[in-house]
Amino acid sequence: MDADTSFRANEPGVISEVIEGEAIVLNFASGTYYSMNHSLQLLWEGMTQGLSKTQLATLLEAHYPDAGGSLAQDVESALGLLVAEELIVANDDAAGGDPQAVTAVDKSPGSKTAYEAPQIQKYTDLQELLLLDPIHDVDEAGQAFTGI
Repeated sequence: MDADTSFRANEPGVISEVIEGEAIVLNFASGTYYSMNHSLQLLWEGMTQGLSKTQLATLLEAHYPDAGGSLAQDVESALGLLVAEELIVANDDAAGGDPQAVTAVDKSPGSKTAYEAPQIQKYTDLQELLLLDPIHDVDEAGQAFTGI
């Protein structure tokens, strides 16, 4: 991966939402959903704002100043995992973002968490239900897909 590469969610098949401080990502193509730890949630937010791989490492460094020197490698590993799970794709149109502009995942005073390498939890217990959901039968414009 090039240092200037940025990524985006693999939409429309992947959606994400932060619920009670926890990022949840759904992949409708596989019926799998994911939960992210704090550092990966921060990377996800930066990625959705157009930050490059290098800028994502800068974002982590700013948020976790005592984390040590493995942040760039952690970002590389996290992005590789997200690509492998088909949650993100390279963003060819990216103009680049500003790491300073990324809103912090958790801004409340005293709420900084200790650095943990980006991790994702994968859940498959609802695959059958998510794959049966008729929301899959729509095109990118949200129109009913007839398959004809």
